[in-house]
Amino acid sequence: MAHLATPTYAARSARRVGALTCAAALITAGCSEEEPANTASATSILIVSTIASTTTDAPTPTTTTVAPATTTTAPPSTTTTIPPPSLQPTGAATPIFAGSNDDAWLYLGRWTGSSWERAFDDGGAPIAYDLTSGVSVAISELGQTPVAGTAGELDEACFAEGTGAINGPIIAPNAGVPDVPGFGYRAVALPSTWDTHAREAVLIDKTIQSYADAGVAAFANTDVETQAGEIDQTVVSDLDGDGDTEALVVFGHENVLEEGEPGPPGGFSALLLIDADSLAATEIEKSFTPIAADPAATPPFDSYRVLDVADLNGDGIAEVLVHTWFADGASVIVYTYDGITLSEVLTAGCDL
Repeated sequence: MAHLATPTYAARSARRVGALTCAAALITAGCSEEEPANTASATSILIVSTIASTTTDAPTPTTTTVAPATTTTAPPSTTTTIPPPSLQPTGAATPIFAGSNDDAWLYLGRWTGSSWERAFDDGGAPIAYDLTSGVSVAISELGQTPVAGTAGELDEACFAEGTGAINGPIIAPNAGVPDVPGFGYRAVALPSTWDTHAREAVLIDKTIQSYADAGVAAFANTDVETQAGEIDQTVVSDLDGDGDTEALVVFGHENVLEEGEPGPPGGFSALLLIDADSLAATEIEKSFTPIAADPAATPPFDSYRVLDVADLNGDGIAEVLVHTWFADGASVIVYTYDGITLSEVLTAGCDL
């Protein structure tokens, strides 16, 4: 069961959603909403979003080019094309949920049919979303064919001290325990009538040296041992169907944490978007704890893994869902792709 002990507004989340400061009594991760949610039943799902602060914030995403180096494996190429205008995008209102081995799933927000709507308003209050029990959903995770699931009754997804239960739907089958780090979230679920995985996302299990070089470059001039870093995950896909392959690379050190265990000084993690052809690398997220930091007074850094690559709004362009975690909590971030970089549109999570 996830618990929200002491919500705090993170400086890093201010960068993600703009220089807006939300009231953070309940919710701390973003400051925008679009239109009221449609209701399908009388029972509301409430959500709390929280992200732990870090000692160092990532700069606005920057792009660098790393010279090609020896590779041990070549990323697959794709030959797909951008979908026709009739598929861009669907007008269906689509709520999105993240699941783990807990019964209740976390509401991340939704596509309204025309724009993205967060799970909380700009005052920090949860937005209610009604989901009819018995609704069919598609459950997916990276590298797996989506499976059919069914939404059930509400149960406790988070617990906020002084507020009480924050509910979410029970969705069967259960998502299971995340392989890495063993806590947090493993899969996503949404009601969809389109192919959410029209183009394959391939997980590469060998190191591509030029990608590792991009990871080292991301932590240049920081107080960490960059050469100790290694690639933790590489996912390649043609995100927008233009025939060019993008690589999502997680690079880090000491970032596979046990639940409740803070990351050590000198630990770091970054999510990079790399053009597999030009090798241009863009920093999407970066978090670290300086070597000289006092462990007793330093918040843990965030770690990252790609949770799924899926078309969440039916426009034929894949969104990237990232599982991020720290010592006492975890969240899921949803990014859209514009052909150049990834932009965060939804974030939600809980302290553990």
